[in-house]
Amino acid sequence: MLKIARRYRIGGKAVVLGLLTLVRCSETNSLETGISTPAKENVNILKFANTGLSLAKKATLSKMIVAEVGGSLSFLFPDGGPGEDAMLAVTLTVPPGSLSQDTEISLSFDGESLDFEFQPDGTYFSQPARLDVDANGVSLAGVNFQNISLFYNNKEQRNWEPMRMDSVIITENAGRLQLTNARIPHFSRYVLAEE
Repeated sequence: MLKIARRYRIGGKAVVLGLLTLVRCSETNSLETGISTPAKENVNILKFANTGLSLAKKATLSKMIVAEVGGSLSFLFPDGGPGEDAMLAVTLTVPPGSLSQDTEISLSFDGESLDFEFQPDGTYFSQPARLDVDANGVSLAGVNFQNISLFYNNKEQRNWEPMRMDSVIITENAGRLQLTNARIPHFSRYVLAEE
């Protein structure tokens, strides 16, 4: 089921376009999806508007996940938090028993775009890991919000495959993008992009 909501204020009153969403704020768009669209050869990877100020460096974070217990890897960049010009918070949650053995996992981020490399490449989960992303300062000019998704780089097929997720919420005037509960079946390169 695909649910798209556009939120507007007209004359101080909330107006809803679509039947499935209650409108509360004037410049937010939301996309909720439990289905995937076909794979794409090329996607437009979302970038930060001003990487020169705070995110213009590569970062990697690693953590040992005990297979029986599961765990999470959380990443806040830069360390100054939401007061920065650009901010990225990423949480990957690995369910208990979804790894076949204890594994040191890592996340690398290039500092310029919403492009993530999870290692070790090829690690598969018996139950999908869950990914949440909150990014502020993203360049959204000219982006069709309805076409934003999390994509995985399928190297064998040479295409980008959209992943299942609960929602993508865009706050255009703040350049904010929030991805909720994306399903990650295996480790590879993932990007937030416009198809």
